[in-house]
Amino acid sequence: MSPLSTPRNERRSAAGEQVRDAFVLARESADLDGGWAGWIASRPFLASVLVTREESQVALRIVKAADRIDDTASGAMIREAAISGTTTGAKHLWVGYVELPPAMQSAVHHHGESETAIYVIGGRARFASGDNLGDIHDATAGDFVWVGPYDLHVEINLSDTEPVRMVVARSTQEAIVVNVTPPEGWSPPT
Repeated sequence: MSPLSTPRNERRSAAGEQVRDAFVLARESADLDGGWAGWIASRPFLASVLVTREESQVALRIVKAADRIDDTASGAMIREAAISGTTTGAKHLWVGYVELPPAMQSAVHHHGESETAIYVIGGRARFASGDNLGDIHDATAGDFVWVGPYDLHVEINLSDTEPVRMVVARSTQEAIVVNVTPPEGWSPPT
């Protein structure tokens, strides 16, 4: 049976057994020159998989609401970084909390080379997008919104009483926000 035709759970189990067996051998041979580090370094598979926390900067982190930090704003929109190079050492991703107060709107902006995913936690948002901001899309709690690289857009809170609350994730390590002058003659859609 080829490795790919073996059920996934059996492949995982076999791989787990190989790693466990390697650690048993390592424990028994730890008195060799170089100790654990030398033994692991002499085995390319383990050396490539097992790196120290200092080398990889990988560690599970919990970022509490109080630990988020203010980030680049856009108009009335409030942005706070939760997962970023600054807050957690993230290298390839930015995730944050965004809030747009009642009856307010963001500045006209884009996010450079970033792809952006937005999850609407609460509220009602209208997104105007496209070169002249003529494409109109509404999103409410539970909706996801995708914004492509350099996609000009503006967020508008449709409520006079409730904020729009969102989780935003970007494909770049830091939040890229480029506020621009609105197209000539543009006014927010109602």
